[in-house]
Amino acid sequence: MTQRIMPLCLVCKHWKGYLDDIPTCTVFPDGIPSEAFDENHTSPVDGDGGVLFELSNEHAALKDTIDAMIADSATCQKQFRDEMPLEEWVDEYICKDLIKADLHLFVQALLSIKHWVFASLTPLQRENLYTALVDRMTADKWSLKDLTKTIQEAEPSLDNSQAEAIARSESTLIVNKSREMQFERDPPGKYGYYWSGPNDHRTTEICSSIKARTPAAGFDSPEDLSRVVKEEAQKYYDSKGHKTQIREWLPHPNCRHTIISRRR
Repeated sequence: MTQRIMPLCLVCKHWKGYLDDIPTCTVFPDGIPSEAFDENHTSPVDGDGGVLFELSNEHAALKDTIDAMIADSATCQKQFRDEMPLEEWVDEYICKDLIKADLHLFVQALLSIKHWVFASLTPLQRENLYTALVDRMTADKWSLKDLTKTIQEAEPSLDNSQAEAIARSESTLIVNKSREMQFERDPPGKYGYYWSGPNDHRTTEICSSIKARTPAAGFDSPEDLSRVVKEEAQKYYDSKGHKTQIREWLPHPNCRHTIISRRR
């Protein structure tokens, strides 16, 4: 992995410094917006007038490192948007940059779903599992096998199949939540959003129904897709007479599908 120098604004020719702890530059003299400061400002953001990151002369020695870092970031963002279904990468090590925009968003996703429910465990056991998963999933890389092992170490009463089911379901949910948070930054109408995953003998009726309701150009927003995911899951469980609480971005346990976006 290429060395990361963040944020790039600090080595940009337009950088002016901090004003009352607010980062500023010649383009944004009243404060650089987070979508420029927290991300690589190599793509336009509202209000920049087309002026993007340019390496300052005093940091010219870093040019090769910066160029490589920007190239790595662009590759990761493309993989992030067009990533294959979770099923095809969960057994490989996962770089943080591949599944989310940044660690901050990923931690937000983890915190936003802290209400994980493991029916067979006590509240204390659930909290121990949550803590263990947070620690493991905020490391540089992890895999489904790592999470399964972490869960069993945190709660030895769970057998391997139970631990793997939890690991697969929770990692799917967390990855989808962090992707949703990233996609919420997209300009309206620029991308379509899809429920992506394999079509095989294990594909559930729920996920097939979600795909069948997806417009050719994708849903207009992650929120629209999320609503359909919940609706199709609820419809299925109601038809079976099951009283099941539908969890956000997890229409059923062991789901192999993820939210992706494609440029329109």
